[in-house]
Order: sequence, then C-alpha cells, then structure tokens
Amino acid sequence: MKVGKPFIIGLVLNAAVLIASLYAAVNINYMFALLVWIDLLIYSYSRLEKRSMLFAFLLTFFVFLMGRDFLELFFKYKVENFSEEINSHAYSCYLVSLVSIGLSYMVFERLKKRGAGAVRPKTYDESYLIILRKLSFAVFIVSAAFAIISEMNVVKFVGTFGYHSYYTDYSELLSGNSLLYAFSKIGLMMPIALSIYMATMPGKKEFKIVMILYVIYAVISLGTGQRSGFMLGALWFIVYMIFRGGTNPEDGWFKRKYMFYLVCIFPLVAIFNSFYSIWREGSAFEINSVWGQFVDFFYSQGTSSNAVKRAYEYVDQIPKGFTYSFEFLRSGILGRILGIPIYHGNTIEHALYGGSFTHALGYVVLGTSYLAGYGPGSSYIAELFYDFSYMGVIIGSVIYSWLFVNISNIAGKPPFIFSICLSVLTQLLWAPRSSFSGFITVLFYPTTWIAYLVIFGFAQCLHSGRATGNRKLNHDGRGV
Repeated sequence: MKVGKPFIIGLVLNAAVLIASLYAAVNINYMFALLVWIDLLIYSYSRLEKRSMLFAFLLTFFVFLMGRDFLELFFKYKVENFSEEINSHAYSCYLVSLVSIGLSYMVFERLKKRGAGAVRPKTYDESYLIILRKLSFAVFIVSAAFAIISEMNVVKFVGTFGYHSYYTDYSELLSGNSLLYAFSKIGLMMPIALSIYMATMPGKKEFKIVMILYVIYAVISLGTGQRSGFMLGALWFIVYMIFRGGTNPEDGWFKRKYMFYLVCIFPLVAIFNSFYSIWREGSAFEINSVWGQFVDFFYSQGTSSNAVKRAYEYVDQIPKGFTYSFEFLRSGILGRILGIPIYHGNTIEHALYGGSFTHALGYVVLGTSYLAGYGPGSSYIAELFYDFSYMGVIIGSVIYSWLFVNISNIAGKPPFIFSICLSVLTQLLWAPRSSFSGFITVLFYPTTWIAYLVIFGFAQCLHSGRATGNRKLNHDGRGV
C-alpha cells in the first residue's frame, strides 16, 4: 500500500505533539484536541479545493480558541489563574466540537458524493446571469461608496472619543442623525451585493475590480479599531478563490504555491496585529523581538478561550430566561415581528434583557468596565454549552459541519442559494469568537432583505421583459 505525503506529515506532527505534551505535562484533553485539530487540518488541506471552508474554520478555531492555551501549556507564557476544573472543561469542549465536526464532515461529504451522481448539474440562462451580475455590481458600487463614507465617520469618532466609546456611544449618535443612519444602513448592503455578484461566477478580471474596492473599504475600517472586517474579508476572498480554482482550474484562480506565499506573509500580518492592538488601546509602543510580537498575536487573539472558561465559572450569575444560542430571534426582522425590544451597545438593558450572550457575560465578568466599552467576547461553544451542555456542542458542531460541506459543494446551485452561502460564510468563520446563530442573524437584517429584493426583483423583471420582447419579435417576424 502506497503511503501518501499527508499521512507521513500527520504521523510526524502527531508524534511531536505527543512527545511535547508528555514533556510539558499538558492537560490530556487539550492534547487530544490538538491532535484532532492537526489531523483535520491535514485532512482538509489534502483536498483543499473541496474542503476550503473546513480548512479556514480550523484556522480561526485555533487562533481564537486554542492558540492562547497552546502558549500557556507548552511555553508557560503568561499563565492565567484558572482552576484545573475550568481549564479541563474548556479543553473538553474543544475536543467534543472538533471530533463532532470531523466525524460528521466525513459522513456528510460521503453522502454528498453518493448523491452527486444521481443529480444532473443544472444550467442557468446566461442572459439572466448577466443581468444579475450587472445589477449586483451596480448595487455593490453604490453601497460601497456609502459604506466607505460611513466608516470614515466612525474613524473620525474613534479618533476623537476613543475606541471603546464606539461600543457605548456611537449607536446613540447614529440614531440621532438621520443622514448618518441612512448612510450606514445603505452601506450594510455592500457585502450582500458582493455575495450575489460573486455567486454569478464572474471572470477573474471582473472579480479583481470588486476585490480591490472591498480591500480599500477594509483598510479604512482598520482606522475604527476593528480588524475583524479586514481579516474575515481576506479569508472570505481566499475561500472563494480556492473554490473557483476547483471549478475553473483553467483560469488560475488559486494555485498551491499561493498557500506558500500566504504562510510566508502570515508572520508579518501577526506582527502588524500585535502593534495594532497596542495602538487601538492607546498604550505606549514597546519594541520587542519579532518573535515576541508574533507570539503575542496568538495570545491576544485567543481571548475567546477565556469566554468559554468564564461562562463556566460564572454560570450561576449569567441572566436566566434566554436561550442564547437562538439570539437571532431577538434581532433584525424576526425580533421586530415578534415584538421583542432590540438593544444596542454596551448597556445594562442590553446585558440583562437583550438575550445576547456576549453582552450578558461581559456585564457579569467586567461590570463597570463593560459599560465603558470593554467586553470578553463570546464563542459558539460557550453559548451552546450554557444552553444545552455537551449535547448542544455536539449538535451545533454537526450543523456547522453540514454547512461547511454544502458551501464547499455549492457549484451548480441557483445564484440565490449560492449567494446566501457566501453571505453567511464570514459569520461561520467568526463563530469561534462570536455567537452560534450569527450566520442566521445576518440573513434577517432588514438591509439583507432589501438588497435581495432589489437585486433579484429587478433582475427577474428585466429578464422577463427581455424574454417577452424577444417572443414578440419572433412572432412578428413570422407574420411578415
């Protein structure tokens, strides 16, 4: 039997982790979680064009959840004062989630392969796709202009009042200024319009135009003190380009050597993020070693592991009466339909009555610091465990796995379904640091519905009108 390169790499890495774990007396649950993570990463990379979504999620999982613990356990770097019970709980949650994702992914992928032979690939009217592409491009350009103006206003606000004031005061400022409010809402249509445009499978040159414009917006957004938009946007494009590389290999969308380039660039990105965090907090710059800044990136980004631990530690103090995993029911259009008050910002009301685990945990853990704009963040694992214990972590992870498989095999689906998958992609990648149902929440924003109604509605009207006109011309021609 021929032994492949992934198997050899996996064997070496697993042996290295086992030896290092025994030497450093690492918690056994974390050790097994790390082994599963490594094996899943190799598994997803072995067929990257079909498993890019899983691969990207595993990267964010490590950075946001496992990286901080990795440094503490293996290098004794800034060890925090959590009890062994709390730490072991967090590591068990990581292990349960990763195993659930890995096993269910393999099952769903196999089922997908079996069903692929029985379903004939669908083709769609090229004229309709062209209309949809032009309309979504136009809406993207317009909404991007409003989004950039809106972000520049946030940059000005943060520069004047500070980064944390954005979470306490900016929503009030926005609600009191109808013009800024309108600009921000129109700007929220940008990623939806872009998702629809990408779902029409544009050419590589066409795609570069929208990508450059989005990068300009993302760079400006860094001035607000928030880097999530920039980092998730980059992952979004990478996943899409890997997908297009699999469906259109002749166009050279993504080559394996590009992954090497990304690995080389990553340390620079990590070091930039470390300095960026210092600037955002208004702290004094201290030039440490390059290695020190690189290590600090993983430590500072891994705060979501503390959210899992704090949620377990303060379980009796977190406001009761909510199923936090279903936060989407208390926001957007659904919240308004159900008559549920919708809260914004870091306020006592949001923490106690908003049904948001991020805000509830933030107020319990930080108190007055939360009201000043600070927060510990959240994680889909923390929410699912709080609501449904380990069974919730298992079921939620299986749901994510099902979504990963379907997103990675979206080729040939209708543009509407394709665009929805692209719209929720960043929220799924953000889940290790955010809410479980964030991917549903974004679909029920009023701006999301407006964008879909405008673009698909006009596209259908224009296409139907053109088809009617063509039929009339054909009829008249036969009557001559």
